[in-house]
Amino acid sequence: MIKPKPCSLQDYPRWLEEKGLKTFNGIEETYYCTVVGSLQSQFMAHVFWTTVIGKLKDWAEQYKIDTKYDLYSKEPTSGILTKPWDSVVEKTYRKNVLENPSESDLPCETCLTPENYLLKLKDILRTTFVVKYLDGVDFLATRLTDQARELGLRTEIDRQAKDVGYYALHYTVWLPFSVPRRDWNAETLPIAVEIQITTQLQEVIKKLLHRHYEATRIDPDKGAIDWRWDYRSKEFFANYLGHILHYMEGAILEVRDKEKGN
Repeated sequence: MIKPKPCSLQDYPRWLEEKGLKTFNGIEETYYCTVVGSLQSQFMAHVFWTTVIGKLKDWAEQYKIDTKYDLYSKEPTSGILTKPWDSVVEKTYRKNVLENPSESDLPCETCLTPENYLLKLKDILRTTFVVKYLDGVDFLATRLTDQARELGLRTEIDRQAKDVGYYALHYTVWLPFSVPRRDWNAETLPIAVEIQITTQLQEVIKKLLHRHYEATRIDPDKGAIDWRWDYRSKEFFANYLGHILHYMEGAILEVRDKEKGN
């Protein structure tokens, strides 16, 4: 008998148990918090990250020579954030339930389980660089890639442009980390670190709309009318504002480049 999908995040643990899968319980939370604390310390001490931090100023100077404009909108941080446990559980719920078209094929290749989520999630460790102009996004991503190649590290660039008006470049680098197993013996695993590169305008709209986005993306009831036609909805205003700002950034660059040419 096929167990119906849970209708809410609260019903999710029960559904996993009925599927015969391990749940994301308090024991797993304790393990996760211990692991990510270790990963955070290891990454901040890794030669890739210490070298990147040391070169941020040089890269900004090169960008200014090329364009006569500042690269960053604010001083880049060297801090690394860890994904909160509640966000990890919510993401597994979205992947395993909301974005899974099947009712019965769990576990499956794309599912996130306590056995694999550390390897499959790309944003357990993450940080953000905010640049002033749109061309600064690729400029910075290129420098990060050059540094990773020198160390033989695997990388991935995902230029995200979503219907909901979200624009950012997600730069992922995989590093070998010493990870304690559940019996606390360590093993070396390739864990992803995500560096988001976004513009000043997109960072502003992201902060303004973050709570709204978080609340709606796990809501199975999106409404009877497509938000793209419901001009009275919050989604209509919020999402198209992101698209408008992205267009404005392109227009700003065009004016800037014409000024440079003149």
